[in-house]
Amino acid sequence: MLAKSAIVALCLTASACGGPAPMSPAPQPTTLTLSGRVTDADTGALLAGAAVTILDGKDAARAAVTDAGGSFRLTGLTAGGFTVRVRDEGYDSFFQGITFVADMSIEVRMKAAKQTLAGTWTGTLSFTTANGARQDVAMPQLTIMHVGDAVSSTFLTSGPYQGSFAGTLRDPSSIGSTTAITGTMTVILDLSGRPPSTCAGTADFTGTVNWTQLSIGAPQIVFACGTVFTDVRMSLVGQQ
Repeated sequence: MLAKSAIVALCLTASACGGPAPMSPAPQPTTLTLSGRVTDADTGALLAGAAVTILDGKDAARAAVTDAGGSFRLTGLTAGGFTVRVRDEGYDSFFQGITFVADMSIEVRMKAAKQTLAGTWTGTLSFTTANGARQDVAMPQLTIMHVGDAVSSTFLTSGPYQGSFAGTLRDPSSIGSTTAITGTMTVILDLSGRPPSTCAGTADFTGTVNWTQLSIGAPQIVFACGTVFTDVRMSLVGQQ
């Protein structure tokens, strides 16, 4: 009887009789800190008031502003991958991909922004004709106009083509790291004959631009005279 009482006592105080083991407390989630310092890449000056923002991942939209010493600190962040953007007036936006497994500190060196895309550019107009032939036509020189988020130009080529384009920049402050541009392009064919005549076609384009390169393209351009160009692309390089 005494032995049986001892066994019952053990069953009541422990899991020795096949009952479930006591649950361990759930581990508390680990949070991390991203800190850093923002400076002028050319002078080393500390940049106060720069906006630091997480663009994606679990902590998207978390943000901080640099203090008088150019420093920032974002606490309570979740481990994982994300992109951080730093903006400051007069500077190209800075982007950096982060793989976050422990507290991290980054050095951000901001480049002073160029003020305009306006100026002389050169490049190539490329397209596929109705018979399947691919043509690359030189654009020896064109002048781009740039005001705010609007970019436009007219152009001549080394072949029987001329035209124009006008587009809108998605984010003018991000030109330094490349931003999207959308708009319309027009290509004009100079037709031989007496008297000479022209035939124009217009299409929407998408593309990208930074301070030194612009690339835009349209799936096709249908001309008023019935001609169709497909995979129309314009690739330009700044000559400033």
